[in-house]
Amino acid sequence: MITKYMYERCEMCENYRKTLFAIFSKEKTKDSTTNVYETPASRCNYRYLSPNQKDDLLRTMKTSNKEAHVKISKLEEELRKLSLDHGISVNDDLKSDLSCIIEQQHNHILSTYEKGSFQRVFWEQQMKFARSSNGIRWHPLMIKWCLYLRHQSSSAYELLRKSGCIQLPSQRTLRDYTHYFNNTP
Repeated sequence: MITKYMYERCEMCENYRKTLFAIFSKEKTKDSTTNVYETPASRCNYRYLSPNQKDDLLRTMKTSNKEAHVKISKLEEELRKLSLDHGISVNDDLKSDLSCIIEQQHNHILSTYEKGSFQRVFWEQQMKFARSSNGIRWHPLMIKWCLYLRHQSSSAYELLRKSGCIQLPSQRTLRDYTHYFNNTP
């Protein structure tokens, strides 16, 4: 928009100026600096790097770590807002209705899946945990599945465990199973 004075801006330009400037400066710095992760020094052992290369690598790692933490905090805040806006709270009536439905379907699930199948073991473990206020002994098949799931993504495993949708063994329980044997010959 053409204005009377050289430095005068319209309202839209003034609103987007900071955002556009931030994007521009980020792209400018991205082009001007080399990515330390893509250099041959990033693939060699740290003891063979020069002090300057170590400093560059450390600086880049700190920056990427900081960006990751900022992104995680933004996503957590967005998730919190979504759950507050679109989530439903489970009151006592809804909880009792859900418990009634689960109890009604219990016999159907037991008759549908054969004994020893993962689905049946999973259901039995969830029912046992729902009825017990104390800790329970986990079936070996559940432990194996949880170890596999944690091996794929420990953060996803923790998210599932802490969500309360399904009950899973704690990280400590899984650690006890993985560190049972000594690796010494």
